[in-house]
Amino acid sequence: MSKSEKNKMKFLKNKVPEFWHHQERVAGEKGQQYIFRNKWILLIQAIFGLTLIPLAISTFFFYENNKTETITDLLLETAVLSRGGAVDVEIFLDQYVSTLRIISSQFPADQFKSKGFLNSVLKNIKKTNVNFSSLNVIGKKGCLVSCCDDDEFLSKCWQINLTEIDWKKDYFINVIVTKSGEPHLVAGLKLKQNNGEVFFLAGIINNISTDLFLKKLKLKDIVDIYIMDKNGILMTSSAYFGKPGFSTSFHKSTKLPLSEVLPNPDKNLKGGQFLFSGISAIGNTDMKLGILLSNHNYEVFMERIRSHILIMVSLSALFVLIAVLILVTWVVNVLYRADKLRQVYLTKASRSSKMASIGQLAAGVAHEINNPLAIINEKAGLLQDLFTFLDEYKDDERLISTVGSIVSAVERAGTITHRLLGFARETDSSVQNINVKDTIQQVLGFIHKEAEYKSINIDVHIHPYLPEIVTDNGKLQQILINLMNNAIAAMDEKGTLTIRIKDNAREDSIELHVQDDGCGISTIHQKKIFEPFFTTKSEIGGTGLGLSLTYGLIRDLHGTLEFDSDAGVGTTFIITLPYQIDEEE
Repeated sequence: MSKSEKNKMKFLKNKVPEFWHHQERVAGEKGQQYIFRNKWILLIQAIFGLTLIPLAISTFFFYENNKTETITDLLLETAVLSRGGAVDVEIFLDQYVSTLRIISSQFPADQFKSKGFLNSVLKNIKKTNVNFSSLNVIGKKGCLVSCCDDDEFLSKCWQINLTEIDWKKDYFINVIVTKSGEPHLVAGLKLKQNNGEVFFLAGIINNISTDLFLKKLKLKDIVDIYIMDKNGILMTSSAYFGKPGFSTSFHKSTKLPLSEVLPNPDKNLKGGQFLFSGISAIGNTDMKLGILLSNHNYEVFMERIRSHILIMVSLSALFVLIAVLILVTWVVNVLYRADKLRQVYLTKASRSSKMASIGQLAAGVAHEINNPLAIINEKAGLLQDLFTFLDEYKDDERLISTVGSIVSAVERAGTITHRLLGFARETDSSVQNINVKDTIQQVLGFIHKEAEYKSINIDVHIHPYLPEIVTDNGKLQQILINLMNNAIAAMDEKGTLTIRIKDNAREDSIELHVQDDGCGISTIHQKKIFEPFFTTKSEIGGTGLGLSLTYGLIRDLHGTLEFDSDAGVGTTFIITLPYQIDEEE
């Protein structure tokens, strides 16, 4: 594997959370389970899901609110456009009334009753931009007094449609329907003869002119524009409602201008799925102008809104996902470390419980063994005295040596039982202020000779501002003596024993490091070194109680004992002691 690949693998390994590959055996067929990885995945799904639900709901309401506001704005725009169109139509019709005013001002009223005169006037009018299809004179009761050429066929229409003319007004704009059913717009001006008789000069407006004018009013998004009478009957063609004469009965609202949304029944008609309809009254008439707007602007705006929502929701979801990943990873990592720490404490508690149980057992065994040992020691001493003073035995070296071996063995067994009792019982405490540096020097005085005998170099490194601590000096000396003796025993000649004392002000404690470069402790033996009677020094008389006693003493001082050892490299024991302990505790 190349160096770059190794660096890449190292980088990826550092990015993987601690708990990711942790396996833990649980009940079931699957055996090893990735407990914390499964918790991580479950929390990611739950929190991400719970976070996205409010986001989705708020997005839905935001979209619907924008949709409603957009439709409302477009309806308002439609009403404004229809009102503007109605004003334009009013101006368009006013020019026909104005034309009639100009004509009437140039000739006496009596002349307009002449059919030939009307024909002459009509010919002159057609030369202008104003396009009348016919000129007629209407009597008081709505009857046709005179007309151009063959317009007599309109007589009944005048009687039917114009009987409700308001004679108080100077002019009118209304609608007539021919016998064929085709509606026409009519502009009429009141004239008064010299004899006081009143009649209306009425001109029928050419439908082609009206249609051309309405086409000019069609803006970009206006798909239909039409004129209807007060009853909702079409006066002009409508792409939506049909030909002139068709009814638009649902436009009977008296509150104008009116705007609403209509479904689009003709899919071929430009405008989409629905249209915006606007109705406005045409001034000085009983007619109304209607327009239909396509939903193009609506679709464009909503497409923009959908794009913005998609971008914002995607970014929000990505941000939430990243935040959830970081938060959940941190939480599960904390849980994982807490679980590891819990397991360490459980192991320590189990070890303490085990040591306490062994201590009670050791105390009982020691007490039971001490009595027979005392008897054996007494009898062996008596035999040794007898053999020494009797002439027939005092020269028997083999017998004297055997009795001496018995006495030595009893003494050795007594030493072991005394240590067992010391391991089991609480030692009297003497808590006081001590200078750890002085304690180290005292202990070094005890082991100095043995270290010189093996040519072992002793290095001491003490923090220059190490504070005094409140603890039991006797127990601390015994702890250090046991650990230093073990270190010296583990090293060959010309080894190095290193003593380091550090101040851990953050934890209100000090650390004592006892390090050797001896044979080290194998991985197999590391789990057993604190167990009573376990020793690797049986050939030199080790009892296996030194570290057990040391562990108990450190526990009495409210401290902790840890070690780090590599076989063939050496061992370091780390003692952590608080600045102060309570003697009553």
